[in-house]
Amino acid sequence: MSITLFCLVKGNTTANAFSVKISRDEPISELKKAIKAEKAPEFDNFPADRLKLWKVSIPGDQDDQLRNLILQDSDELLAIRKISKYFPDSPLEEHIHVIVKLPLLSLEEALSCIPPPITYSTDCVTSKTTTKAVGDPPASVQLWGDFFDKVNQFRFDQQPIFERPRFNDKFAVVDEEDVRNAINVNICMILNDLTGPDYVYSRRPTDTPGIPDFNCHLIGSLI
Repeated sequence: MSITLFCLVKGNTTANAFSVKISRDEPISELKKAIKAEKAPEFDNFPADRLKLWKVSIPGDQDDQLRNLILQDSDELLAIRKISKYFPDSPLEEHIHVIVKLPLLSLEEALSCIPPPITYSTDCVTSKTTTKAVGDPPASVQLWGDFFDKVNQFRFDQQPIFERPRFNDKFAVVDEEDVRNAINVNICMILNDLTGPDYVYSRRPTDTPGIPDFNCHLIGSLI
């Protein structure tokens, strides 16, 4: 017999809930696979077994409970157990039944996450003119002579891990400034979270006159 479970990624609101229909006789490991498939391509860059699931019962109009949510180890759904063990009866309607926690990512994995595409409003303003980017190109490019020595000395097991970047997919472009805002929020601010505080991605003015383009600055060089 099948069951329909409303799932929600931890940190989201009920507006982002999604349903998964699956047999009660399947193990939780299959539920993880179904959730991963439902959330493709967003969940494409990690295996299903890295998802963690918790059983909850939260009314769909109670986003305040989600903001203050504390997940207990005793409520985590174990991969080897059947779904029917956790949901022997039909779950309550208009409730969130499963909280999904995404795996922590390495810096490389986090940087590999793809921002959502932007959509253009029917009221979008079009123009045949172009915007000139300003900035000074590097005076020279030098070889990194001891690159492989540095790689061999690097301790990958001591590197930080990150939650999956949270992109904003609500941008509807009307003019060029909307495009800049989308790039700033979904690229620059994400990069600042992942690579800071040493680097800052922004539209910081340069020595060249005109509207600054997006750029990256090494903080040490600004002091």
